[in-house]
Amino acid sequence: MKKFISALTSVCIAATSLVGATMTTVTAAGELEFTFKERSTSSTTFNISAADLAAGDVTVDCDVIITNYVPTYGFGLKMDFENTDTNTIYDASTAENPYFAFTDKTQFDKTGPFTDVWGVEDGTYEPQPGLSATKIANYSMMNFVWRTAATLDDDSTPTNAYFIPGTTNPLLNISFTVASDTPAGTYILDIKTEPYTNTAGGAVSTGQSKVNNVDGEVVPFKTVPLTIVVGDAATTTKAPAATTTAAPATTAAPATSTTKSAPVGEGIVYEIATVEGEAGADVDVPITIKGNDTGTAGMVLELSADSNLKLKRRMNGNAYEGAPTWNKDTLTYIWNAGDGRNLEAKDGAVLTTLKFTVPADAQPGDEYPISFRSDLCKVIDQEGVELNITYVDGKIVIPGTATTTKAPTTTTSEAPATTTSTQTTTTAPVGTVLYGDTNVDGRVSIADAVLLNKYLAGKAEMTEQGKINADCDKHSTELNLDDTTMILKFLAQLIEQSDLGAEVA
Repeated sequence: MKKFISALTSVCIAATSLVGATMTTVTAAGELEFTFKERSTSSTTFNISAADLAAGDVTVDCDVIITNYVPTYGFGLKMDFENTDTNTIYDASTAENPYFAFTDKTQFDKTGPFTDVWGVEDGTYEPQPGLSATKIANYSMMNFVWRTAATLDDDSTPTNAYFIPGTTNPLLNISFTVASDTPAGTYILDIKTEPYTNTAGGAVSTGQSKVNNVDGEVVPFKTVPLTIVVGDAATTTKAPAATTTAAPATTAAPATSTTKSAPVGEGIVYEIATVEGEAGADVDVPITIKGNDTGTAGMVLELSADSNLKLKRRMNGNAYEGAPTWNKDTLTYIWNAGDGRNLEAKDGAVLTTLKFTVPADAQPGDEYPISFRSDLCKVIDQEGVELNITYVDGKIVIPGTATTTKAPTTTTSEAPATTTSTQTTTTAPVGTVLYGDTNVDGRVSIADAVLLNKYLAGKAEMTEQGKINADCDKHSTELNLDDTTMILKFLAQLIEQSDLGAEVA
């Protein structure tokens, strides 16, 4: 079965080429139309006052409704926010989007406007056994993929969706946050119609929002976006735009090689900043890379923070292309290059920035440490060689009387360890299937993700056992980036070891 997309990988959101017979129970004239409405007011405009933001981040609930239907079999849609005053785009796939973020409440509506069932002449519907539509809401990347599972009476020929006549059920329930420091202005949430570039897990791809009918023909669509007025800005509304999209193309960045001198990575420093903050304030703590990066292909960083600090969000930096896999609960940061090649960070480049909220009862002189768990951190090059990294811890300091809290510590990574995280597998006998162990060294580590990406990019070979071990996502019979994503999620402690290679029900 062909994979559409992984909820974390998201390297391309366009629906697959669709073939089959054309038939639907409902037809409508004109173009497919998506309308965004704020849920509590059922309005396409929503105001957030300066007083609202002064109280903290604001969460907005929005529904996407199909207000005009034409025969449709599937779609891949990407969304973004735009400041209409400055024409600034806030896109989850770009390096910086400090103000807007979809939440994990974003999902396809459970009722929805479609029913994946038999249609009968009297207009009623009965459940169609064994059918399940493809519905993927990847809120972290603002990507949404849907495909009907409807078939004709022969139970094998695909058909366009059975649209429920007269429905006002939302297609999507969207929840997003507006950060408290968002500048006053008029913003719109809409389907992105221009070609885009996605980065996830180090993978880079291009695409464009697209709707297909069952014959694989592109279905034009238009939108009525949600307008968000922040502060005292004047309201401007983006006119609905008719959009005919082209088929997306997936491209990988060209591979490069780097010649290194021994010892590998000598002089590279990963440093958590020491910054000042105030009681109750949100404080940005950047993690920077200093020194001569000789070439980095992947990393696992385990962090810890004072239990009194509250992590508010994480922001991407400019050190490397591609979005990391991040576990906010364990403060585990996983990154690897999309095709397994070496990338080089500039001296002083920001790897990532963590925003913490300082306790409201913090006193002058208090210090809140933020540290690397250096014994569990591992950074490697494209050959799987561990780099010699010096880790410098940091902290948030409340200005005032000095305390006895110890100064930031500096640690240097030792030789490659047998574990890279608390979930890394133990040694397995040769010939035994150990899902995720692509290099067949008896354990699962970031080196396995790097090797798999190199193999997918045609830059490396894997043994037959390695290929068997690499098949971590059973939604497809072919190896692809979804298998890499499963390895990264495991290393980030987002899934269990038993989830690697688990059969699909």
